[in-house]
Amino acid sequence: MSIAAAVTALFWVSIATLAIGLARRAALWRAGREAPIEWAGLWSLPKRYFVDLHHVVARDP
Repeated sequence: MSIAAAVTALFWVSIATLAIGLARRAALWRAGREAPIEWAGLWSLPKRYFVDLHHVVARDP
């Protein structure tokens, strides 16, 4: 078996593995249920991130 054939076979095996993994993940996603969203926590996330970022940048010269 030549190197080109081995690389080609490895490529197709990896594509098949990816397809199987995606199909499995899609099946798990479809079987799940909707999670409740806490909008108050979601809206406060960016503000807290920027406050922390400001503190880190202010420390470093």
